[in-house]
Amino acid sequence: MTRFVAPPDADPAGEGRDPAGFAPAIAPPAAAAVAAAVVGLALLVGCPGSDRPTADSLLEADRAFAAATARRGVDGWVEAFRPDGMQISGAAVVEGHDAIRAAMAPPFSDSTFSLEWAPEGARISDDRSLGYSWGRYTTRRGGEEESGRYLTVWRWEPERGWRVEADIGSPAP
Repeated sequence: MTRFVAPPDADPAGEGRDPAGFAPAIAPPAAAAVAAAVVGLALLVGCPGSDRPTADSLLEADRAFAAATARRGVDGWVEAFRPDGMQISGAAVVEGHDAIRAAMAPPFSDSTFSLEWAPEGARISDDRSLGYSWGRYTTRRGGEEESGRYLTVWRWEPERGWRVEADIGSPAP
């Protein structure tokens, strides 16, 4: 069923035409169904700014973390972590922004140092508050190279998005 949207006095003859040339509007039941479908799809895919994070948005966060670290060094690295986040590498476990910065400042201050990584996948919890990503990393320093695997645990913060809860790196044998 199609009807035209026009003021009641716009069609004095009652012929169902819109003298202003407005396009037909969708009848109320169909409009409600279309609106519900659009809202449902937006919730399903987790639009940016949405309170429904997705595995894809976590992968985007991991890529942004890598880009910020490549661009800004230790500042980009530390900024991605929650204030109480932790970093685990080998036997070393460091917690909190200050400790993470202290652990990472020496390598990042070396002009020959670089850290690159790329996520290979991500999963999130059913309630969408936690997730993890994994992939491969490579560090270079003073002509030496180390490659390995990483797992990063993330927590969703509605006001800030995905933040690193814990980062774990393991060199390849």
